[in-house]
Amino acid sequence: MTDEIWDRTLDVNLKGVFLCCRAVIPGMKERKYGKIVNISSVLALRGSAYYAHYGATKAGVVAFTQGLAVELGPHNINVNAIGPGVIDTPMAAHDVAPELRQRLQKRIPLRRIGAPRDIANAVLFLVSDEASYITGQCLYVCGGLSAEAGLT
Repeated sequence: MTDEIWDRTLDVNLKGVFLCCRAVIPGMKERKYGKIVNISSVLALRGSAYYAHYGATKAGVVAFTQGLAVELGPHNINVNAIGPGVIDTPMAAHDVAPELRQRLQKRIPLRRIGAPRDIANAVLFLVSDEASYITGQCLYVCGGLSAEAGLT
């Protein structure tokens, strides 16, 4: 791993979340209301060969989300994260070879790759009034992959 890859991954995945949150928090504090949903990954939970840098940043997103939730709760601002599993996106198509995709699909308890709509629906729930008492959480939208121990 080069320094450039490490730095870019931190800049995009962790510093990007920080900058976006910093931009919206003052207005939310002023209104005494807000909903923030950051994007983490199922890789925040466990290591994966060749993705240590990615998993580290996504675990950082979860910790950052939790810290902000504690800090911003008194301002009536909910801060949560979504931890996608394997989702059918251009990034996954580029990073996941077809044979790996088939192996992953067999490991996912729901036996399918997620769709972008699955993530969108989770975000919609977290920003809805139905989630008004949820803060500081990471909702893993991964077809059950986060529950799989990987022993078989």
